[in-house]
Amino acid sequence: LSSIRPIHMGDRILRELKDRQVKPRFKEDTARLDTDSTVTVFVCAGGGCCAQGSSVAEVEIEDLFEEVTREQPRKFNIQRTGCIRRCDKSPVVQVVSKEDCGTLTKQTFECVGNVVECERVVAAALHGTDTRVASTNVGPLQAMLQRRADGRRWEALRLLLRQEDESAHKQGMRLLEEAFSDERKAAGIDQIALARADRRAYRLKQRFTSPSNGVARA
Repeated sequence: LSSIRPIHMGDRILRELKDRQVKPRFKEDTARLDTDSTVTVFVCAGGGCCAQGSSVAEVEIEDLFEEVTREQPRKFNIQRTGCIRRCDKSPVVQVVSKEDCGTLTKQTFECVGNVVECERVVAAALHGTDTRVASTNVGPLQAMLQRRADGRRWEALRLLLRQEDESAHKQGMRLLEEAFSDERKAAGIDQIALARADRRAYRLKQRFTSPSNGVARA
């Protein structure tokens, strides 16, 4: 569900973003599009997309970028935008990548409402192909555990992103721990996968928990 077409840098990208009603929250972020990052991800923050979990997709995509760019250094930037006018396909994410030849490539992803779709977004942003970031041969039990971990983590993030809701925060942290446990089980004896699971657990715990008082801080 992606569309790819090259566009020239400069004023044209600003015009296209305006024409498509893609309005970054901060104008200066768009002005820095061709200098600060080689990849910019625009996550729609319109009402329909927010209701379908665009804020969760934003956190998941950012975390995936943090992981995959550990060994493949690449600058990236994630911004929320105004309504992209594809509310029937929410949540919607657009990826703008700067190529070495000095052009920008824009890709649009629709229905980015789960971990697999977020992985497609990140893979396409980094490699130009909308496949999963990590595709390893695993058994049915490991695959089931990973799917369960992904689902629990997604629901946990939904709860944790409810600001100033102590009950939701506690439930979200419990689900997050269950997701981490499932992900470690899915990794089995694969030390690389175990290390990846541990890094994810550390990043998300740091993001949502203040050591001093345990308050969510997304």
